[in-house]
Amino acid sequence: MDRLKNINDSLGHPVGDALLVEISKCLNKLVWQEDTVARLGVMNLLSF
Repeated sequence: MDRLKNINDSLGHPVGDALLVEISKCLNKLVWQEDTVARLGVMNLLSF
């Protein structure tokens, strides 16, 4: 996700974390049930 650092810096890490949770919920609806959506590191989301 682009500019997550800006969100964390301006609105705080709890808001950035909540946004990532909501994005992961959306991504989970788009992938196959046996696939996994994961956050790897600070700025990387991965689906496999």
